[in-house]
Amino acid sequence: MVAAFAERGDEIACHGYRWLSYQMVDEHVEREHMKAAIALLTEITGERPLGWYTGRDSPNTRRLVVEQGGFVYDSDSYADDLPYWVKV
Repeated sequence: MVAAFAERGDEIACHGYRWLSYQMVDEHVEREHMKAAIALLTEITGERPLGWYTGRDSPNTRRLVVEQGGFVYDSDSYADDLPYWVKV
């Protein structure tokens, strides 16, 4: 399905590798899951995802997203319905 959506021109944002809450997950594990999710979508679509959304993020998630680099945005904040800048 992902390949078909990408072929159609839809944006493929990354929603993580596992469906779990990262609140109590070790930072190293979260980092490895993030790398695996990025690698998987890149392999399937031929392009690295530009957006990130964990949904059940940890205090480390935003910093790890920046550490991975290459993302245009992350959607893990519900503080507003419009995009805005944050310091990391």
